[in-house]
Amino acid sequence: MNKKVSLTIGIIVLILLVVGIMGYKQFSSKQTINKVTKKYGYEDEEILAYVEDKYGFTVSILENEGRKTGSAEKGLTVHDAIVETTDEERLQFPIHISAFGNISGDDYEEVRLRNDLNETFQESEMFQELRVEGFTSLTFGEGSEDPAFSMALPEDKQIGDPEVHASLFESLPILKKVQEQAEQEGYTMEDVQIAEVTIPLNKEYESTDDLANKLAAENIDAFTYLFYKEDFAKVGEEEFAEAGFDVSLTCKKMVIHTVCDEYSLTLRPIGQEVQTDEEFRYDDEADRQQLFDGILLSREIALPIDTVLVDNMVVPFKPEDQKYSGEVLQEREGEVQVMTSFEIEVKDFREIDSAEEIYLDYVG
Repeated sequence: MNKKVSLTIGIIVLILLVVGIMGYKQFSSKQTINKVTKKYGYEDEEILAYVEDKYGFTVSILENEGRKTGSAEKGLTVHDAIVETTDEERLQFPIHISAFGNISGDDYEEVRLRNDLNETFQESEMFQELRVEGFTSLTFGEGSEDPAFSMALPEDKQIGDPEVHASLFESLPILKKVQEQAEQEGYTMEDVQIAEVTIPLNKEYESTDDLANKLAAENIDAFTYLFYKEDFAKVGEEEFAEAGFDVSLTCKKMVIHTVCDEYSLTLRPIGQEVQTDEEFRYDDEADRQQLFDGILLSREIALPIDTVLVDNMVVPFKPEDQKYSGEVLQEREGEVQVMTSFEIEVKDFREIDSAEEIYLDYVG
C-alpha cells in the first residue's frame, strides 16, 4: 500500500471518529435535556420537586400560567411561575421557565437576601438617621424587579423642593454607609430611588445645588413641574389654535434644576383624522402652508426651542420621496407609498422661508 493510499485512509478514519464523537455528544446532550424536561418542566408537581430538591423546603404555587395558547402567543410563550414558602415568612419568588418549557432558575436567594436586609436595617441607627431627615418607607425591596434601595418623601414634599435637596445632601454619607454594609452581605446597591428619581451613589456631589442639578439633568420629567406652567404660558396657545394646531412642550435638556435649556415643540393638527379625507398630508398645498404658519409662530416663542415636531402627518415611506406626491409614487410603484407618522422633525425650522422649503426628517 503506497503512502498516498495510507494517508487517505487515515484521514477518512479521523473524520469518522470526529463525526462519531460529535454524534455521541449530541445524543448525550439530548438525553440530558430530556431528563431535565421530565424532572423540571413547568407543571405544578415539577416545580414543587425542583424547589424541594434545590432548597429542601416546600412551597405553595400562587401562579403558574404555563404555556400560553392564545392566538397571539401560539403556544410559544411560557410564563414564569410564582411560589410562596410555607413557613411563617411566606416569601414569594418567581421560578423562571424557558421557552422550551424547562425551569431555568429562580430568584429565591435574592428575595431571601433582600428580606434579611430589610429586617436587619429597619431598627438600625442609619435608618433612624434617615427618618430624622424626613424620609419614609426605607426598603431594599422584595425582588429583582424592585429598586436596589428606595425611600419616600414626606407627603407634603416634592423632589424639586429645596428642603428635599438639603435633606438628601445631608443623607448621602448615611446612604453610603448603608451601601457599604449591604455590600458586606453580598448585596449590590449602586443607587437609591426616591420619588421615581434615581440617585447614583458613585457620583460626587459638591453642594446641595450641585446635587439638585445633577439629579435634574438625569431625571428631567421629575423636575419640569417647577417651571413648565410658566414657560408654557409663553407659547401662545391661542395663536397656534388659530393656525390649526394643538401644541405641547417637552424639555430635552437641563443644566440647572429650575430651568429648561432645550425644548422640543410638538404641533398636532386640529381635527385631522387618520385614513380619511381630513388627513394632514405632506403633499397637500394647504397643509404645507398651515405647517409653515406653525413654524413661523414657533420662532417667535421666547423660549429655547431646539426642535419642532409635527404629529400625525402622512409622509412617504422614504424621506427622499417628499418631492413627489403620494399619487405619483403610487403610480410609479403600483401600490400605496405613504404612511401616517408621529412626531416628525421639521429640519432646520429656523432657516425655512416658504412652505416649499419644508423638509421632514424621519426614519423611513
